[in-house]
Amino acid sequence: MEFYLLFCGLTGFLANGWGASEAKSFGISAVPEAGIAVRLGREQGGIRFRASSVRLARTRVYLAAESP
Repeated sequence: MEFYLLFCGLTGFLANGWGASEAKSFGISAVPEAGIAVRLGREQGGIRFRASSVRLARTRVYLAAESP
């Protein structure tokens, strides 16, 4: 399954490199009175921002691989 999230009202956007190692790690958490904190990548690199809202924009279900 794939899903696409749409974040709105971004603040504090910071991009500090992007590569294969950053693509393996992410975090999304609710922050009281501050919205949603998003981390794409590890602590030393990647993308960080806060959003005022998030919604599910699209889903896609497919067979990625068959089991032997």
